[in-house]
Amino acid sequence: RRLQAELSARLSARSHVRPVAYRGGWLYRVQVGPVAGLEQANQLASRLGELGITDTSFVIEKNN
Repeated sequence: RRLQAELSARLSARSHVRPVAYRGGWLYRVQVGPVAGLEQANQLASRLGELGITDTSFVIEKNN
């Protein structure tokens, strides 16, 4: 909950944090978005890095 509160305060995009069981412990999957484009995604990755979240992946969805 603390991470969720910090993300909400520091990011301009919606975010969700979900715990995931992994190798006998827990990881926290962070989902942020949607974002307008690649430039905003790169800025978001920089801000996440400032929070210690450095392993990021982006998913681009095309609307037909």
